[in-house]
Amino acid sequence: MTQKLPAAIEAERSILGGILLENAQFHEVAQVLKAEDFTLDSHRKIWLKMVELAAASSPIDIVTLVDSLERTNDLRRIGDVTYLSGLLDGIPDRPSLSHYSRMVKDASIRRALYFLTTALEQKILEPTENTAALIENAQANLVRIAKSRGLFLESIPIFEDSTTFERRSTGEIDWLVRDLIQRGANGLVIARPKAGKSACVADLAVALASGQDWFEFKVPQPVRVALVSREDYWSLTHSRIKRLRYTRMLLSQELDENLWVNARGATPKIMLDYPDDVAILIGNLKKQRTEFLILDVMRVLHGSEENDNTEMQKIINVLNHIAEEVGCSICLVHHSSKSEALSVTQNARGASAIFGWAEFAIGISVADEETWTRGFAAEVKVAMAPRPFCWRIVDTLGGGLRLDRVEYTPKGKKAQDHGSF
Repeated sequence: MTQKLPAAIEAERSILGGILLENAQFHEVAQVLKAEDFTLDSHRKIWLKMVELAAASSPIDIVTLVDSLERTNDLRRIGDVTYLSGLLDGIPDRPSLSHYSRMVKDASIRRALYFLTTALEQKILEPTENTAALIENAQANLVRIAKSRGLFLESIPIFEDSTTFERRSTGEIDWLVRDLIQRGANGLVIARPKAGKSACVADLAVALASGQDWFEFKVPQPVRVALVSREDYWSLTHSRIKRLRYTRMLLSQELDENLWVNARGATPKIMLDYPDDVAILIGNLKKQRTEFLILDVMRVLHGSEENDNTEMQKIINVLNHIAEEVGCSICLVHHSSKSEALSVTQNARGASAIFGWAEFAIGISVADEETWTRGFAAEVKVAMAPRPFCWRIVDTLGGGLRLDRVEYTPKGKKAQDHGSF
């Protein structure tokens, strides 16, 4: 049996016909209804034309509507002049449009709630869905529906008591990478060009997807990872992942469920300042139930001015939107500035909005070019930062690739603790 969605078709017809009879009522209705409140596409089109005519201070009647609809080739789609004339049939001399508007608005809200609860029901039945994220997304969507339908927002709760809030957590930090990356946290990997950041995040992606340690950081369990690798051509990204996987003794099929790649030259380009690209990205991430998104590298993922704080805040807002919609953490790979700031995050190139966004930051530096020794330093909001250390990319037997922590003492300095630089 097909589910019949809430609708008030006759009330919609009466509203449109009533405005044709008495234009003065348009403004009263317009304070209550928007185009999306109408059930039928033909009614939405007619309403939008009425809005245009009212904005131009033009009379709203059959003649002006027909002319306006013909100019956009919409007249035939709504049923021609006959349908417009039929809107006047059975309309009383002074129809109660305020009452009809409330009927249409109520049906519109109920439809929106139906679609929300249907989508929520499907997610609830997925055992992998995070319960807290389900609740937060449901609440956010309720607020969105209320805002779009012009409801009284003061009735929507945005606070919860401290006991309820405390029950959300077991008191344990949910680590994706222990002592470094908390579930739900967004952050940066910062380095100069050719410092090894792309190899570093490729290894992070493989480690997370397989549930294996990264350097000496524990990965408690496998994580569903999406790697957007747009700086290097796909063949280099492919080679890195294949060689890193080989060293970890993983079959390619073992990563199929948890690692997804978008690479330059192989898959469509993604731009964070293109709404259509962002919508496609979100759709794919949701389908893959992504928990951790790596974006490599920031400068090729947007066309905005990185030194402009206002423009960068718009990009950060897009990243936050992606994280909230998908329920994932985001790791943004970014270039460092030319200055040698003491703070890892302050080394990020461009406006302060970029490093102000990060809840964790990993800095990759060049400790020794001759031996290809790289430095690793981190800042973590939720815990004490791990001690800095050095690492190298090591070619293994059989063509594999491995990232190893190494002891390194800069020339002219005394030997220090393991991993210092």
